[in-house]
Amino acid sequence: MPLSRRTSALPPLSARMVLLSVFVAGLCATGALFFLVSRLETRQEELHFRDLAQRRFTAIRIGTEGAMAALHGVNHLFAAMGTVSAEQFRTYTRPLLQAHPYLVALGFQRIVPAQERAAYEARMRLSFPGFEITELAPDGSLVRAGDRSTYRVIEYIEPLAGNEVVFGMDSSFLEVHSVAARRAVQLGLPAATALFGLPQYKGMKKGFLVLLPVYAGKDSGEGAAPMRVAGYNAAVFLADELFARILASTRGASNSRLTLSVHSLAAGQMPEEVFRSAGLASDVFWLEEHVARLFGARPLLLHEDIEIAGSAWRLTAGAARKFLPEHHAGSLLVLLLGLASTLSAAAYLRKLNRRTLDLAHANAMLNRDIAERRDIALALSRSEDRFRRLVDLSSDWYWEQDTAYRFSLLAGRKVKEAPGMLARVIGRTRWDVAQSADPEDLAAHRALVEAHQPFQNFEYLLTLNHGQQVWLSVNGEPVYDEERQFAGYRGTGRDISQRKRSEHALRQLTAHRESIKEQERKRIAREIHDELGQTLLALRLDVTSLHLRVGSHARLRERVGLALSQIDITIRAVRNIINDLRPPVLDLGLDAAIEWQVGQFQRRSGIHCHLAWNTGATDLDERVATALFRIVQEALTNVLRHANASEVTITLGSTARAVNMTITDNGRGAQPEDCCRAGSFGLAGISERVVALGGKFDIVSAPGIGLTLVICLPL
Repeated sequence: MPLSRRTSALPPLSARMVLLSVFVAGLCATGALFFLVSRLETRQEELHFRDLAQRRFTAIRIGTEGAMAALHGVNHLFAAMGTVSAEQFRTYTRPLLQAHPYLVALGFQRIVPAQERAAYEARMRLSFPGFEITELAPDGSLVRAGDRSTYRVIEYIEPLAGNEVVFGMDSSFLEVHSVAARRAVQLGLPAATALFGLPQYKGMKKGFLVLLPVYAGKDSGEGAAPMRVAGYNAAVFLADELFARILASTRGASNSRLTLSVHSLAAGQMPEEVFRSAGLASDVFWLEEHVARLFGARPLLLHEDIEIAGSAWRLTAGAARKFLPEHHAGSLLVLLLGLASTLSAAAYLRKLNRRTLDLAHANAMLNRDIAERRDIALALSRSEDRFRRLVDLSSDWYWEQDTAYRFSLLAGRKVKEAPGMLARVIGRTRWDVAQSADPEDLAAHRALVEAHQPFQNFEYLLTLNHGQQVWLSVNGEPVYDEERQFAGYRGTGRDISQRKRSEHALRQLTAHRESIKEQERKRIAREIHDELGQTLLALRLDVTSLHLRVGSHARLRERVGLALSQIDITIRAVRNIINDLRPPVLDLGLDAAIEWQVGQFQRRSGIHCHLAWNTGATDLDERVATALFRIVQEALTNVLRHANASEVTITLGSTARAVNMTITDNGRGAQPEDCCRAGSFGLAGISERVVALGGKFDIVSAPGIGLTLVICLPL
C-alpha cells in the first residue's frame, strides 16, 4: 500500500514544526557542506600557492647555481691554458653571459706586486694607451691608485661597454673585496662580498661580487711547485636585478598574484630587502578581505633560506587574503544549491505534507550527494598526496641546451659528485660526447631532437676525462620563448650504470647457463648412445639368435618374439630421448638438423613447412648453430600451441658479418603486448639466447596476419 495513502495529513501545528525542522536542518546541512567545500578549496589554493612559491625558489636556486657553474667554467679556462688573452676571455665569456642574463659582468682581477706596477702599466699601455691603475676617490671620481704592497687590478671585464669605469681599478682598497678574497683563498671555494655600491652605475646601485681564486705554479728550483694566487675571477651581480632577471628568464616562475621578496642576511647586520616583485596580492579591497575570511582564506607566507657563495639570503613568498570567485565556485554552488533545495523542500512540505515518500527520496538523494562530495574530497586529498610525493622526488641532475643543442647548464647532486662532468659536456652536444652500443639509436635520437620533439629514457654511455664510464638515462623537452621560437632543450637525467652492469652480468650468467646446459645435454646423449644403445643392440642380437633357434617350439617362439618387440620399442624410446637431448644429426650441420626437426614437426602436427637458405649460412660456429637450432625448436613449439597456422616458412641467410633467420607462420597473429605478457617464456627464452650472443631479435605481428620472428646473430 503506498505510503501516501496510509498516512493521514499532518495537523497544522505538526506541519509547521516539520517545516521548521526541515528548514533548519537544510540550513545546517548547507552550512556544513559550504564549510567543508570552502575549506577544501582554501586548502587547494594554499597548495597552489606553495607550488608557485617553490617554483620561484627553485628557479632562483638553479639560476644562482648556473652562475656559479659559469664562474667555475672561467676558472677551468685559466687552469687549462695558464695564460689567457683578452680575446680568449671575451670569446669564452660571451656565450656564458648570453646563457645567464642575470650576470652583469664577468671579470678577472690580477694581483700585481708594488715592484711590478710600473712594468705592468707599461705593458698594458701597449694595448690601452693611457692605462694606469686607479682607485675610487671619496667624491666618486677615479684617481691614480696610491702606494700599496700589492694591487688587485681589474684587467678583464666583459662586457666592457658600460663597465669602462672599473677597467684598471684596484679593488684591494675596498674592504668588502678583501674580506671575500681572503675567504675564497682559505676555503678554495667561491666567496661573495657584502652588498656595496657598484662604481659603474649612477647612484652607486648596490650589488655584490663572487670571487674565485686563480692559482699559478711557481718553480722553486728544487722540483716542487707551490701554488700561488695569481688573481681572482669575478662574477658581478646587481642585487635588485639578479633575482628579477632569473625570474624573467624562467618560464612559469612569474605570477601577478604572488609577491616575492629577497633579503640579505649579512652576519651582524639587520636583514636588508634587496628585491620585491610587483604583484596584485597586496592590493586587496577591505570588503574582499572580509569575504575571503568568510571562505576560510588567510594570508599566505613561505620562507626559504639559500646560500650564494657563502652569503646567506632569505626568499619570502607571500599572498594577501583575497577573495577570488573562480577559486570558490564549488562552495558558492553548494551554498546556492543548498539554499534553493531548502526553500524548495519547505514549500513542497507546506503544500503536500502527505508526500513523505518523495521527501524520503529527496533526503536519500541529498545523502548520496554528500557521500559523492566526500568521495570527491577524498580523491582530491589523495591526488594532492601523490602530487606532493612527485614534487619531492628529484633526479640526479638537471640540464639545459641552447638552440644549437650545446649544453649550457648542468646542475644537481650527480654533478657535485662528479665535477669532471661539467668540463666534459658544457659547450658540446649530446652526440659529441655520447658513446652508444648501437649507432642507429643515437642517430634516431638526434633526428628526434632536431625535429624539436620531446623524448624519454634515452640511454647512452659517457666517458669522463679521467676514464670513468657512466651510463646515463635522460628525458628532455623543447623550450620556446614568448614568441613561440625554439630556445633550446631542458630536462633531467639519471645514473643507470649499476643497472647496466647488472644487466650485463645477468646476460653473461644466462649465456654461461645455456652453454653448460647444452654441454650436459650432449654428454648425456652420447653416454646413453654409447652405453645403453650398445647394450640394447647386443641384447637384440642375442634374442634374435634365440628366436631363430626355437622354431619347433611355438609357445617359446611366441614369448621370444614378444621380448624382441619390447627390445625394439625400448631402442626407439632411447633414440627419441637422445634426439630430445641433442639430435646426432646436429653434428652433420645446421641445415641437416633443421631439415630433420622440420620433418619431425610436419609428421607430428600436419603443418606444412617451407625451408629456404643459402649454403654459406649453414657453415657456422657450433655455439651459433646450436642456438639457431634451439630457436627453431622453440618457435615451432609456439606455432603448434598458439598460432593455429597451416604453413610455416623458415629462411636462413648470411652476410660477411652476420647470419639472419626469419620464421613466419600464417596463423592468427597477436598484439605485441600479448607476446610479452607474464608467463610467456618461449619468446623470452629466444630473446635471451639472441642477446647473449650479441644479436638482435624482433617480432612482427598483428591479429589476422600471422607472426614473424626476425633473428640476426653476428659471426
